[in-house]
Amino acid sequence: MQYDLKHLTDFEEKVIGPIQSDEALLIYSLVQVIRPEVILEFGFAKGHSSRNFLAAMSKNCKLYSFDIKKESEDIAKTIIKDNRFKFILKGQEDFIPSDIDNNLIDITFFDASHNTDLNIITFRKIKDYIKKNGVILVHDTGSWNNNYNEKVRNTEGYYVNGYPFPKGYFLNKDEYIHQQGERKFVNFLRENYPEFHQIHFHSTNTFRHGLTMLQKSEKLEI
Repeated sequence: MQYDLKHLTDFEEKVIGPIQSDEALLIYSLVQVIRPEVILEFGFAKGHSSRNFLAAMSKNCKLYSFDIKKESEDIAKTIIKDNRFKFILKGQEDFIPSDIDNNLIDITFFDASHNTDLNIITFRKIKDYIKKNGVILVHDTGSWNNNYNEKVRNTEGYYVNGYPFPKGYFLNKDEYIHQQGERKFVNFLRENYPEFHQIHFHSTNTFRHGLTMLQKSEKLEI
């Protein structure tokens, strides 16, 4: 099988916000392995992750993407001409099953509010619509290595290109937590929904935003 990965040339590693190119490749591979029928995405923004999902999806898969910004809706209309894709202009916490045509979900991707409370509300609304082996992905759960020699911020806490540093805090002298809300969210799930096992794709060996994967543990039938 030949994999069409040319879209990944549009992704970068030293980027703030969207998934990084290596993360995009990981998610692409996951979609290829699982072959989902329904993907639910919270956080369209400029469409980076949506385009990555669409590149990996089968012709029968559906992608539903939420965002609260009209700008995102305009971008979606402009760059995505695909009947497998549906944009929903509303907050993730306002999810209702009819938004996804009352389908069950194979993959859910959280990369929107970065707010713990909103993520918890959203999770509680979707959890009964997640398939038996459904996967949840949460972006920005890692930490940035403060000592990485190609770091993108200066000592005053600003990106080297001048944009304000996001609100976060130092875990220790070497690690900076840039999205506390996402880490608190996955910790909440660990404490309250332990049946959803977690694996963290984190690294301080490079500049990495971090990705957490969750799946309900099922005993394999023999």
